[in-house]
Amino acid sequence: MWQEVLATGALPAAALPVRTRLVRAVGQVALPSGSAYLKVMSFPRAGDRLRYLLRALPAAHEAAMLLRARAAGIACPEVLAVRTARRGLLPFRSMLVLRALPVAADDAAPPQRLRQRAALARRLLDAGLFHPDLNADNFARLQDGGLAVLDLQSVRPVRARARAARRMAARLLLEAADVEPGDALAILADAGLAQSGDAGVERLAAATGRDWLVARVRRCWRTSTEFVAERRGLLRREHRRRGELPPGRWVTGADLARCWEGQRLLEVLEGRPPVLLGFRAGWPWLPGECSVYVPATVAEERVRDELRAMTEAHRRLAATLCGRTPPPLRTLQAWRRRFTTEAAR
Repeated sequence: MWQEVLATGALPAAALPVRTRLVRAVGQVALPSGSAYLKVMSFPRAGDRLRYLLRALPAAHEAAMLLRARAAGIACPEVLAVRTARRGLLPFRSMLVLRALPVAADDAAPPQRLRQRAALARRLLDAGLFHPDLNADNFARLQDGGLAVLDLQSVRPVRARARAARRMAARLLLEAADVEPGDALAILADAGLAQSGDAGVERLAAATGRDWLVARVRRCWRTSTEFVAERRGLLRREHRRRGELPPGRWVTGADLARCWEGQRLLEVLEGRPPVLLGFRAGWPWLPGECSVYVPATVAEERVRDELRAMTEAHRRLAATLCGRTPPPLRTLQAWRRRFTTEAAR
């Protein structure tokens, strides 16, 4: 399997894809000892290569964090194999093989689920580990009723314990959309992650949710799983949806950068399907000469209506997301739930 990963940078043919992203792919494979999962990374972007230039590659780092968590008695996947490779000192390939856990459906009530997740987060903290990405997908209910933690790639050793506890509490609070904020804060306080009545944790949760959404909105401006950003000439750039563009035309106009980002806002926050499939920036000294790519199936009159809606969305939501004061926590929880539901479909 490793030789296939080295040659292609993708999951081996024997693996069943579970999640494929530009940076990382996850697949399931049947081994003689049972089912296992592979995590493969190939570092396609210069920023990713620079990020891991002087640090351990993801497979090696996550394996070390998993071994440390298992040594502390925390349920998490067992490491079966670690393979990494560099070319000319730059990160090239990374593969981590983990034994599949015996998982079951999680039918616990929301308060009980949050209580168990908070207790697991506290155990990570006691083991000297800070997990900044405690989203719902990174917990797994086991067949024996216990709870396991997954995806320790972003985990790192604790430096400032109190700060780490508040950040983990804030992330759990952001995910606890089915629990009243007051009850959720009490549960987090009982677990030792926050102080009772600490409004700062709620503000931090709102700021965390705002930053999470802004990062996903701004992916339309860079190369990612869904978008491609390319240079066109010396100073011009083109941003487009990944994949081949269907028959259509480029429409020129003013304020189209706001439309491009406004469309992404509507897609992330309201689940609207995209209409514009590409954006070309004009010359820096000709600020009005930008264009967007519209499929041939979209009529001219609809284009005007869509551009107005995108401009209005940008005016209404961009200031809310980018302002110093985040939107209310309940609003951010609803936006995040809608986004994750749409992404899972």
